[in-house]
Amino acid sequence: SDLTDHPTIFVFDAKGKFIRAFGEQYHGGGHGIEVRQEGTEEFIYVAGYQHIKTIAKLTVSGEIVWERNAPMESGVYRTGEDNDRTKKRARDRFAPTNFAFADDGGFWLADGYGTYQIHRYDKDANWLSCFGGPGEGQGKFNTAHGIWLDKRDDQPQLVVTDRAHHTLQTFTPEGIYKETLSGFEMPANIDIREDLMLVPELFGKITLLDKTNQVAARLDAGRPKLDEDKDLRKSPVK
Repeated sequence: SDLTDHPTIFVFDAKGKFIRAFGEQYHGGGHGIEVRQEGTEEFIYVAGYQHIKTIAKLTVSGEIVWERNAPMESGVYRTGEDNDRTKKRARDRFAPTNFAFADDGGFWLADGYGTYQIHRYDKDANWLSCFGGPGEGQGKFNTAHGIWLDKRDDQPQLVVTDRAHHTLQTFTPEGIYKETLSGFEMPANIDIREDLMLVPELFGKITLLDKTNQVAARLDAGRPKLDEDKDLRKSPVK
């Protein structure tokens, strides 16, 4: 289909009335999206993988504030990856999935379908550092898909969903490994509201963790259907 007439970001008001649509450039590859309040304005952050292979900050009406391609200064990407739009995932390719934000506007980016690196940027989207990569755990990942900054404690920590290992891993904001939380089934991302951390899992569940990261509740009405149909339990992304 023609990408130029197929928007990917749709805006609705509080009652569900359609307002506008934009982001044609992300069609077929838009992934993580976050809306962030900065001063008196809101901005949209988009992680695009597949053919677009970029991250961007947009106004709520769709104007681009900045775009960034693969951070070649990290030294983890194949030559020319910052200008390559080939739809291919590999451990030396850029395929970003989700963001987490620091209070000052800086952010961490999970390259969840690419290098499995967690990249850190300042508030102006300048690359600072990275950690992670493929491996068996404790600082290494098999699909570092979702990420969030957990500020429920006096010492904030990064939480990363190590999706294909079925775990969460926690880190200091500087990327020092702290702990692995197990018992999940393909955890995909994270959000936090007050003392609860929400973890959606691809095997038909949502897990809520309390402030000590103990399970407060599991919503798993979709699980029986998955148990009936083994094809649905297959990972959509390797």
